[in-house]
Amino acid sequence: MSPQPPARRSLFWRSRRFAYAAVVVAVLGAGGVWRLLDQLELPEELANPLSTSSLICDASVPVGECSIDNAAGQVFAGTESSPLAYEDIPLVVKQAAVASEDRKFFEHQGLDPFGIARGLYQNSKGGGSLQGGSTITQQYVKLAYLENKRSLVRKVQESVLALKLERSMPKEKILESYLNQAYYGRSATGIEAAARVYFDKPAADLTASEAAFLVGLVRNPARAEPTKHQETAVQVRNSVMAAMVEEGYLPKATYDREKDLLVVTTDPNAGDDNSSAPRNFINVPEDLKNAGYEYILVQARVQAEELLGGDAEAKALVDEGGVRIYTTINPEWQKLAYDAIYGRLSDPAGDPDGSMVTLDKFGAVRVMVGGRDYERSQVNLALGSEGGGSGRQPGSTFKAIVLAEYIRQGYSLDSTYDAPPRLIVPEANIDGTDWKVDNYGYVDKGRVTVRDATKESVNTAYAQMMETVTPEKVVELAAQLGLGDFDPDPSLVLGTSEVSPEAMAAAYLTFDNEGLYTEPFLISRIDGPDGEPLWDAGDEGNVTRTQVMDPEVAKSVSSALRGVIAGGSGQNASLNVTQAAGKTGTAQQNRDAWFAGFTCNIVNVVWMGYPTGQQSMTNVDGEETVTGSNVPARIWRDLMSQVADNDPDCEFPVASGGPKKDVGPAQPRIPVTDEEGELILDDNGVPEYAPGVPGAPGSETTGGAESSTTGTGATGTTGRGGTSSSSSSGGASSATGGTSGGTSTGGAPVTAATPVAPTPTAPAAPQPTAPPATTAAPPSTEAATTGGTTEGDAGDSAAPADGG
Repeated sequence: MSPQPPARRSLFWRSRRFAYAAVVVAVLGAGGVWRLLDQLELPEELANPLSTSSLICDASVPVGECSIDNAAGQVFAGTESSPLAYEDIPLVVKQAAVASEDRKFFEHQGLDPFGIARGLYQNSKGGGSLQGGSTITQQYVKLAYLENKRSLVRKVQESVLALKLERSMPKEKILESYLNQAYYGRSATGIEAAARVYFDKPAADLTASEAAFLVGLVRNPARAEPTKHQETAVQVRNSVMAAMVEEGYLPKATYDREKDLLVVTTDPNAGDDNSSAPRNFINVPEDLKNAGYEYILVQARVQAEELLGGDAEAKALVDEGGVRIYTTINPEWQKLAYDAIYGRLSDPAGDPDGSMVTLDKFGAVRVMVGGRDYERSQVNLALGSEGGGSGRQPGSTFKAIVLAEYIRQGYSLDSTYDAPPRLIVPEANIDGTDWKVDNYGYVDKGRVTVRDATKESVNTAYAQMMETVTPEKVVELAAQLGLGDFDPDPSLVLGTSEVSPEAMAAAYLTFDNEGLYTEPFLISRIDGPDGEPLWDAGDEGNVTRTQVMDPEVAKSVSSALRGVIAGGSGQNASLNVTQAAGKTGTAQQNRDAWFAGFTCNIVNVVWMGYPTGQQSMTNVDGEETVTGSNVPARIWRDLMSQVADNDPDCEFPVASGGPKKDVGPAQPRIPVTDEEGELILDDNGVPEYAPGVPGAPGSETTGGAESSTTGTGATGTTGRGGTSSSSSSGGASSATGGTSGGTSTGGAPVTAATPVAPTPTAPAAPQPTAPPATTAAPPSTEAATTGGTTEGDAGDSAAPADGG
């Protein structure tokens, strides 16, 4: 039987409000009450407006359709609510409320006169709690219109406003509002929120006993919290169920069957070790929890507040204003990405963690894997300091930034450098000490072009490139690419400063977008509770876009990075159909490993490492030592092969080539010493040498950025220190050299030179070339070998290592 209003109200019933008023008059005096009836009006705004949950939906939900049923997360602050329309409130809930709180609800005019008189009499005596048969109408008035003060005056106001409310609002609307406004404990306001936080189900699925328990909670939620006061919880439930039996709403057999059962609810403290996730987000489906969605929801909430103004009003609007937040996350990709990482790093006790950020062409964040388990750690590893962490050393993925500056200054991918096993640049470090850089495995790479140095991640060649363009210029470009503000230390070329995967993804997106830097964005739109947009990113994202380099520069960088995947250190990331470009990276002692890469339309960055303790990664996913070339590259491929390896027409634009500056001739090489200061000799007793100080720039050369011929054209460096020498076809070291732009003996550093017109140089005496290192060498701290191609960085404390 449903609680229903009578078909019509007789004159007798329509006049009873005056009888109710008469009772109040008898107690307080007619004059005061009649003045209240004339003067006290219903406020236009609620004193306690209903807190409405905000919802977060992913990109699979069309604009205008974000609801509790398809939301990835539900945001709330101090209290949680999800109001339901009257017809959506289950009948059993309505019956439980009417039976236990106000059996004459559909008959009276807002007051129970005899209950009011009794309560007012008891309260006029002072002491004790307020008494008196408050109707559902009165209880709603108290919740919605009056401050929570215990006084006789407020009781009178409550009664008068209840009479007025019945004149202006249908009974059904009053009952609906009451059930939506009542507080049920556990930060839940409203029957829908209560059903979800206590029973992990929508109100529509509540059983009669569950509905009875929730309705009974309203009088004192804390007293009947089942996890603390199970006996009281059972009494409360049974009391409401008994009332439902008396009113004919519930069979007695049902009551008899369930009255001795425990009240079983969810655990309010499950997973809540100072974690904000259970308190701030409910109704996160398990399959989304298993895809790392909590990290996304936290960041979406923060960004929504910033987009709406970043003040207290914006925070309140997001927390309890009923807004709908649409993110750019692709839910299918997100699940694939999480599985790609933690399918390989499956042991939470022993394996490192991983993170991934995927951006589309417009900068929209399609994937954000912030960590393994939000309940275990709330630090979003994808965001660095923005996510509560500090960022991680990117290793050789940073070489792409040095390469971009190198090309931006007019140099060629065909420039060649000596790449000895160890390079010593005197007084180059920011603290004035010598900068020592080793190749992985202490291998002498001979003469290499810049293109091949990129392909094989040759540290000693890139150290010279850094000196050519100067760390100051590289730092400027890194800031323009959103990577952060760094000190101009030459070791930056090996990735010694912390960055986040999202920032690195944005930097690599700049190469993919022909030099246009695009700030990543996670939110596509925010709608108010009325469906009107509060903020809209538009089709291409309402974000910062800046042309930070010439398109030809970006094309040349992309060309070099293609070689990394096509047979270089990153070939483990190669796709079957779609063209791709990327770079590996490994930090000192293999504590961080990266792969950053892109296709024509998608950029993806993978990081892995131990979140705390800076622990070296060994014996992971079948690898004795983890570097960017193995596990991260395979994780990158695992995702990209499923979401991007389907475009045979994907081709990167080709740089136009044209004149490129050459670099000047080499200076004498510096003998290399070991850790004890002794010369390192080969099997023939010949010292190993590192390049010396460069001279001024040489002449322009053509053939440009897209040529891949090794050893064509004269090459050299310009900068504070480094190496260069001319080379002939085949990449052999030249036996000629010279000086230009000023030198000093003994390898002293030279101030960075601005590129100038070619300067004639005097011939120098032939210098010994660097033979392959065959004697014992200092052990390398990094390692990576892929298909016979070594890749890695190594160095000492002055230049932290990078195995990527």
